[in-house]
Order: sequence, then structure tokens, then C-alpha cells
Amino acid sequence: LESTKALAIPAPHGTIPARIYTPKTLRKINGLAPCLVFFHGGGWVIGDLDTHEVVCQKLAHEGELIVISVDYRLAPEHRFPAAVDDAVTATRWVAANAGDLGIDAARLTVGGDSAGGNLAAVVALTARDGGPKLAAQLLVYP
Repeated sequence: LESTKALAIPAPHGTIPARIYTPKTLRKINGLAPCLVFFHGGGWVIGDLDTHEVVCQKLAHEGELIVISVDYRLAPEHRFPAAVDDAVTATRWVAANAGDLGIDAARLTVGGDSAGGNLAAVVALTARDGGPKLAAQLLVYP
């Protein structure tokens, strides 16, 4: 990878920790790259940025796209719908700041594994009804 950087996404409760993975080769159009907003699995109670580091690096490298991994709030410390709220907030923030992040908003994808795949599906349904426009979903055993 070219770089891995910490990101703090503004949210009503403070910030949502995230990481942005940028590979050496990107599928750019007009200087902007596609992006996958990724939500880790773990049954809504375990998992974090570190547990899915290798997965996100591999997705960024093989997909030649920017991956933003979101560290949503976990249960039982944070009750439903905290994780959903974080996933939606993070995706909307990425879409709103796409240009500044080098991202092509028209090629914004959400995805994740297990609980993260479920969150991605919920984000896609929410986006369908109120934006942002998504290009695709990557649901790994949601």
C-alpha cells in the first residue's frame, strides 16, 4: 500500500474512528478514485480497525481503490441503533467530502463482512431513501 492513515469522522456523539487505505495503483477517472466504505464483522460486539486491517489492505490493493474502514460503536456498551447510526453517518460524511479525499462520489461502494455486511445493506437501504447515491454493495456473509 502507498498509505494508511487514521481518520476521525465527525458525528453527533463526537467522532467515529476510521482508517483510509490508499494503494499504489488506483483506478482513477479525472483524478478521482473509487472508494469502498468498509464495516468490519464481529456480531456487533467484537472486531475493530485492527482485526480487519489485512482484509482492508487486500481489498484496496486488489481493487485498486480507496478503502475507508469504519470503527462503529459496539454493543453492549452502545445500544442499537448506535452501530447503524455510525455506519450511515460515516458513509454520508465520505460522500460529502469525496473530492477532498480524492474519491469519485459516483463510484462509492459500501461493504463488510458478517455484522458489517448487514450494516452495509442497511446503509444502502437508507441511502436509497435519502442519499448518498451508491454504486454498489459488497456483502460478505451478511
